[in-house]
Amino acid sequence: MHALYASGEVEYVRVDAGEDEGGLALHVRLSLRARVERVVIDGVEGVWRRRIRKWLELRPGGPVSVSGLEVGARRVLSRLRERGYAEAAVEPYLDYLRSANTVEVRLEVRLGAPRLL
Repeated sequence: MHALYASGEVEYVRVDAGEDEGGLALHVRLSLRARVERVVIDGVEGVWRRRIRKWLELRPGGPVSVSGLEVGARRVLSRLRERGYAEAAVEPYLDYLRSANTVEVRLEVRLGAPRLL
């Protein structure tokens, strides 16, 4: 079970054991982590959009979780503030498509005024 969680591909695993007419019966239930369909960055253009996409560290086809998205959004905010945007704001959203088990990841980014010397 730990190996399944460690793979990053599985979000939930449950194993039930019982007796069957042939002996021991194991029922394994698992939920696969949703995949990123696409990443949308709103509020910035050009080089900022490319940098933010890189800092987010989520790629189309890769697994996604709420906690992973939150960590990525905090990383983006930290990098923007390091670059002088003290009033920057980053708001992450997931739009889940159940039939395909995919999500659209959306970040709304507001840089605010840069600090200037």
